Amino acid sequence: MLTEKARDIVGAHVAVTGLNENQRPPGGAYGWTTIGRSVARAVRPTPTVAGYGELLGWLAETPHQWYIDSCGKIRARAQETEVCAVTGVAHNRTGVTFSIGDWLRAAEMIGLSYREAALIVAAADAAGSSGTRRNRLRAQLLVAARIQSSSAPAP
Repeated sequence: MLTEKARDIVGAHVAVTGLNENQRPPGGAYGWTTIGRSVARAVRPTPTVAGYGELLGWLAETPHQWYIDSCGKIRARAQETEVCAVTGVAHNRTGVTFSIGDWLRAAEMIGLSYREAALIVAAADAAGSSGTRRNRLRAQLLVAARIQSSSAPAP
């Protein structure tokens, strides 16, 4: 038996998707999972690497000269401040300069969720890390940032 909160979630799912709790949503929609024996909750699937096309386009539009720093991280400079992929895109789109550590606030300014921004930052900062998805996203970030190889020297 579902709890009242779980029934509310099921009701919201039906209202948003038009599907009942027994129907599978199309790709990219909310799915269902169970917790314990009787609680169900809506879960949003993890975004696919292909879903980052808009950010990759924004990254390619930045006037920054992107490079790989000595630790293997994708970086650029904006008004004497070192920026990461998220903070660099936010600077280009909003005119506000964010430090690298302020990537979450920068992400909010350009409409990225915490999960999306965290994956982008992890991919940009983790050269040679494990995780196929992260590696694919890193390769796409390198192309969008116009960096020829992960061994490119810092300016």
